[in-house]
Amino acid sequence: MTPAERCRASILLVETDTADRANLKASLRSLGFVTIVECHNHPAAIEMLSANRFTHVIYEAKKGALSPEIFASRVMDICGDDTIVIALSHEPRAPDVVGLVTKGVRGYLRKPFSVDLVEQAVEFATKGDPIHEAVINASDLNEALLSVVVASVDRAAELAQLSTRYYTASREVAGALQALRRAVYQARTFAEGGEEGYLSAMERYFIECSEVPASRLGKLRKRLLNKRDASAKKN
Repeated sequence: MTPAERCRASILLVETDTADRANLKASLRSLGFVTIVECHNHPAAIEMLSANRFTHVIYEAKKGALSPEIFASRVMDICGDDTIVIALSHEPRAPDVVGLVTKGVRGYLRKPFSVDLVEQAVEFATKGDPIHEAVINASDLNEALLSVVVASVDRAAELAQLSTRYYTASREVAGALQALRRAVYQARTFAEGGEEGYLSAMERYFIECSEVPASRLGKLRKRLLNKRDASAKKN
C-alpha cells in the first residue's frame, strides 16, 4: 500500500487483550496508518460497524459472545466485500483458518506479531489474491499451498531468465516476485501445523521431486551423481 492509501485507510481493531491491542495499534501507526479505532469485544465492534465505515477490520479470532466465523459473517453482511477482514490468533488450527477464509476473511495475523508481520498481513490481504478455493478444498492443504509456492518460484525464475533478453519480461519480474512473496506468506500462515508443518511438507515435496528423473531436481541429482562417479573412477 502506498503512503497515501495508508493515510486514507480506516482500521477497526477488535482485541480483548489490552496490551495486544495497544501493540497492534502502535505497529499500525509506525506503518503510516492514521485512522485506527479500538473495540474491546465483538458485539461492540458490530455496533461500531453498523454506524461507521472501515476499510479494514482486524479482529481476535477467539470464541466469546460471537464465534470467529459468525463475527466474520456479520462483518461481511454489514460491510460487504469492500472491507478487508483480517483474523488475529495464536497458532490457529488449519481447519479453523479455512473456515474463516470461506466466510470472507482475507488475511491472518499470528500472535506474537512484529511490525513486519503486521505490514505483510495488511498488505497481502489488501493487494493480494484471496486463497484459491481449490487450495482450501484440497485433501492435503500443505501440499496444495506448497504447489502454489513452487509454481511461483518457477514463474519468477523463468521471467528473470527471459528478462536478460526481452524488455517485456523484465517489466514482469517485480510482479512475479511479489506473487512469490504472497504465496510463501499464505503457506506459512495457513499451513497445517504452522511453520513447522510447512517446512516439513516442503522437505517431503523436494525429496519426492528429486527422485523423479524427468524433474529439474531429478536431472540435477543425476548430473551430480554422474560427476561424483566420474571423479571416483579417476581416483
